[in-house]
Amino acid sequence: MEFISSEGLTRQHPRTLRALSLSAEERPLAIQIYGADPARMAASARIVEDLGADVCDINMGCPARRVVRAAPALPWLPTSSKHAPVICAVRQAVTIPLTVKLRLGLSADRHTYIELGACVRTLGSMR
Repeated sequence: MEFISSEGLTRQHPRTLRALSLSAEERPLAIQIYGADPARMAASARIVEDLGADVCDINMGCPARRVVRAAPALPWLPTSSKHAPVICAVRQAVTIPLTVKLRLGLSADRHTYIELGACVRTLGSMR
């Protein structure tokens, strides 16, 4: 499914809600959310689970303008200090499987995926 803004989802923005129309033929279904606020991301993840998604996915590296604008510090940070609270909050909010979409990094000399992968692996087992 197309990535969904945590702001739009938790504020029940009509355009965001229209993007969430689901059908039985689309199983298994993963819904990808993005945002920078841990509490809002956790609330979004609970909505995703309540809607019946099979997987919740966090977008942590999409270069799309709307993702970078909504969470400018997250996609390309060289450290995981801003990522960990978001991942922890979402992991603790849902019982469905959680995945995290990562990118290599902003440029060839600034790869962040190894550190972010370690962060995700460590936090993924938290409950």
